[in-house]
Amino acid sequence: MKATKLSTLALMPSAIAAQNLTQLLANTTELSSLNALLSSYPAIASSLANVSNVTILAPSNAALETFTNSSSFHALTSSGNQSIADLLSYHILHGEYYADNITDTPAFISTYLNDTAFTNVTSGQVVEAIKQDNKTYFYSGLLANSTVTRTDLNFTGGVLHIIDKVLTVPLNVSSSAAAAGLTAVVGALQAQHLTQPLDDAKNVTIFAPSNSAFQAIGSALGNFTTNQLTDILNYHVINGTVAYSTGLKNDTQYVAAGGQNLTVRIENGSIFVDSARVITPNLLVANGVVHVIDKYVLLSK
Repeated sequence: MKATKLSTLALMPSAIAAQNLTQLLANTTELSSLNALLSSYPAIASSLANVSNVTILAPSNAALETFTNSSSFHALTSSGNQSIADLLSYHILHGEYYADNITDTPAFISTYLNDTAFTNVTSGQVVEAIKQDNKTYFYSGLLANSTVTRTDLNFTGGVLHIIDKVLTVPLNVSSSAAAAGLTAVVGALQAQHLTQPLDDAKNVTIFAPSNSAFQAIGSALGNFTTNQLTDILNYHVINGTVAYSTGLKNDTQYVAAGGQNLTVRIENGSIFVDSARVITPNLLVANGVVHVIDKYVLLSK
């Protein structure tokens, strides 16, 4: 009897590992809503069934219920199947990442979302993965965080984690800044007619002064010409490079869009760009990343 029980247990891991994605979804009660959603989009379900060497972040039933009752979901469905496919592709990561692979150092992992209608990042839009207080989080657009509630569900194409919120696809720079409350940045870009060029740019890093930073130099702005103000804003943009916080190394220099050098320093764990301190890092946007800083860079030199 013991031998029979042991042999049965020995077979279980291989049986579980042998599940394909379709079987895993069907056999996991917490994912019945996702399974039902995919059944409404057979072409998307078919493409998902063929992925390999991936990590899937699967929204729980409760997460999907909240999302499908939101205005965001209704806007997506009115845009057609491709929009749903793009959202789902943002939940598929290149490579297999088990819970133990994620640490307290942020990791920026590329996803299958590469539709230029939603992203303008060369290797595909990313999510930020980090472990904090023994919990695993994935940050997406607008600094939205999804907590992993169940880890390391294996299937033949990779590994799946269940999350408690649907990921937010990063918006363009101007929409992200507005949603994040960076009203002064939005106003400055509009005033200098830089909104569209910045939204359309590819692979950018932006150091966005906070509203308080604008207020601190408000009286001085009137002394600058339009061209000078444009130069100041361009000094906060790095073109052609997406530098997430983990890529900002001490004594590294970058060439800003205005042609001047920006110097990154790390002091006591804080990131400085020249003398401006990053106070909110890693706001993911459609074409790169925004770091909020506490003062203007050019005026601080």
